Amino acid sequence: MEHKVDPLYRIYLDNNRCGIVTDFPKGLAPFGYGVGYKHDDLYDDNNQLRTGKVQLQMLPIQGPPNWDQLWTDELDAGTDYTEPNAPNQPLPVQQIEYLKIYNEGDLWRDIVFDSEIQVGGYGSVWRVSAKRKVGRQGNKWKQIRLASKVMRFTIRSFDFKTNVNYMLTDMYSLKFLNHNHIVNFLDIIGIPDSITGFPYAFTLLFMDLCEGDVFDLMANQQENRLKPDECLTVLRQIGSAVQYMHNQQHMVHLDIKPENILWKYDRIGNIIFKLTDFGLAIQYSPDQQMESDVYAGTLEFQAPELGTGTVPTKPCDIYSLGCTIANLILGNNVYDPTMFRVYLANIEMGVSTLPNSPKVRTDLIRLVNWMSNMDPYNRPNIDEVMNYSVLMSTEL
Repeated sequence: MEHKVDPLYRIYLDNNRCGIVTDFPKGLAPFGYGVGYKHDDLYDDNNQLRTGKVQLQMLPIQGPPNWDQLWTDELDAGTDYTEPNAPNQPLPVQQIEYLKIYNEGDLWRDIVFDSEIQVGGYGSVWRVSAKRKVGRQGNKWKQIRLASKVMRFTIRSFDFKTNVNYMLTDMYSLKFLNHNHIVNFLDIIGIPDSITGFPYAFTLLFMDLCEGDVFDLMANQQENRLKPDECLTVLRQIGSAVQYMHNQQHMVHLDIKPENILWKYDRIGNIIFKLTDFGLAIQYSPDQQMESDVYAGTLEFQAPELGTGTVPTKPCDIYSLGCTIANLILGNNVYDPTMFRVYLANIEMGVSTLPNSPKVRTDLIRLVNWMSNMDPYNRPNIDEVMNYSVLMSTEL
């Protein structure tokens, strides 16, 4: 369902942002118009804003947000986001009940949170079961399992704007990306504040359900690292996703690292890897340089040139992917962002002092060291990375 911001409400918000205090326009449906968003849905006969559960029953599950619907310092945002979660649930009781209410036009129904997968600064990721409307006429329902990133924002906190931009960038990027090794975006819905009707007091980002990230996979293996053939598989599959982003979408990820690589089983039991978390991703013109005096990504996997001024875009991803593969080869207990090139070079020469040093193809070690060159202009491009990886056998 499309949810459009009322133009008069946009003017009201813009004025407030500029310090121009105006009265709230009477009769205005503040959070949109369209199916289910008429004036009478939000106001009673005395032109008073409806409150509580009565209002929630009238508001269908929100569709994808417009950029103007989230802001940093508006009292109308309400207070639901401050409520504690229900036991073993990612949302307060009232919001859990709200998801059980079906409205005509909703694409989802019977949404149930099964178990928590991951916790982050943005919120948490949960395994979810739900029914999704399918069929050409939209009159059938299919039970599916998926993952949901549950986001709640402290409206007046210092990092609210950062978190909002992060979520919107992630959602916007995934919406237009279609690749076998990029996590599949399904939908984004909002849960309105029960008093004010603010449509995104809580935000659910629906996506592929995976088994976990690569760190989880490493933790279940000897020496806390992946086998050499698995490292090469990660390089090829995630490399193909980066190749798609660089060459077809003119996009850089800027936060490639093991915990942003998810894995799942395909229909015949093979492990496949998927790139996720596009909150820092940037789209650019083909020849554009990225002007940045800020750091992006996680320090251990971050290209050294970030934060130093004008830098080339694509080599940042190459560096991060190279460091990620080095981490998978060496294992979490050994990987050191300041020393991994030395470790790999010693393994290549057969003089490694590391305990239980892995047996790794020398051409894979050379490729990883090339990708993680400190000089961005001396790294391979993604096409060169893929060409070299295809030439390698998975056998030692």
